[in-house]
Amino acid sequence: MFYNEVLDSLVRGYSEKIRTENLILEVNSSKFAYNVTVQELNSLVVKAILSVPEHGCDQPLPPPAFLAKLQSVLATFMPLLANYIKNEESEWSCLRALETFSCEHAAMAACLAKVLMVLYQKDILSETTILAWYNESQELTPEAVRVRQQVRRLVEWLEQADEESEDDSGSDDD
Repeated sequence: MFYNEVLDSLVRGYSEKIRTENLILEVNSSKFAYNVTVQELNSLVVKAILSVPEHGCDQPLPPPAFLAKLQSVLATFMPLLANYIKNEESEWSCLRALETFSCEHAAMAACLAKVLMVLYQKDILSETTILAWYNESQELTPEAVRVRQQVRRLVEWLEQADEESEDDSGSDDD
């Protein structure tokens, strides 16, 4: 019920361009009304944001259409995400929600790397947490393995950038 209430608030907020502060108040009120933990809150807010592009659609959107709508939704709700995804634990909740949603929605799986890049560039997700999540290997379903393969190139890029920054900081000491 909490998820449905948050989704309804976000759909209305997106279509009516409601201020982020007001949406945060609505979500927080629902959190207390339903006695939802912070981890559940983070996960369900991410899932609700990802559900907004297809809300009201009769059938799933193809990946390009889903990505186009999702980019607009993410731009609108970036301050909302920044409000809830503030530490490593919340980043893990976000990544797990992204993974779960991607396992269930082919269009999301197809654009997960782009979504992760946006969240990384906006400082919602850290390089360290993305790499740790990607390299986590315990009890992965075949769908989760497939989803992680979708982001392999992004992870390789992050690892390469990390190695280069280590090389740069190491040469400064010489």
